[in-house]
Amino acid sequence: MNIYFILLFILVNNFPTIDSARGLARRALQQEMHGDLDDAEVNYKRALKSAPSLYQAQFNLGNTLFYQERYADALIAYQKLISTRGVAADLKAKAYHNTGITYLQLRKFRESKTALLQSLKLQPNDSSALYSLSYLLAVTSKLNKQSAHHKEQGSQDAQGDSNLEDCRADEHNKSDAENISTATTDDKKVEELILNSQELNEQKIKERMKVKVSANNKPIVKKDW
Repeated sequence: MNIYFILLFILVNNFPTIDSARGLARRALQQEMHGDLDDAEVNYKRALKSAPSLYQAQFNLGNTLFYQERYADALIAYQKLISTRGVAADLKAKAYHNTGITYLQLRKFRESKTALLQSLKLQPNDSSALYSLSYLLAVTSKLNKQSAHHKEQGSQDAQGDSNLEDCRADEHNKSDAENISTATTDDKKVEELILNSQELNEQKIKERMKVKVSANNKPIVKKDW
């Protein structure tokens, strides 16, 4: 009887609990904050294996993968959170936002815009998503203008010798412009949404973006548990 009790005690204590999973997730968060991204990734995955319902850990895993520039893996992590039932709307909105930022990093503008609009559908007044969308629209508008300029330039120089570097730049911008053109065509409505948002205060956004979206398009990282 004593041996049976000891064996049972050992077996029970070897099974991971939700508390131990939370402890792993907290440790991973600390490692992430200190730049130990490999160790953070390992511990987030260990925590999620024990407790898949730790949705914040799933979100932070996506961010950790993003910071490692493993964008395809980051998208998978965010998508898993987005497709899971029971995730709070605000966290799902952030997952959509970071998906949009990841696609923007990959220069997939149509997919980026779609994800950002989904984020705003869940959280219409979220200033980070509004800022990111306005930034995306500015980028795509600039690329469209560059593409139009190169086309005009190419037409004028059609009878002369073409410059190889200009041709390459033209093709690159043309590819971006084609990607943009397949996105939704309601940019004016989107711009109105941005302009009419009471949350869209330029100074406030600049302050928030120092933390939430850095100059090189890092994603939002929610630290609290």
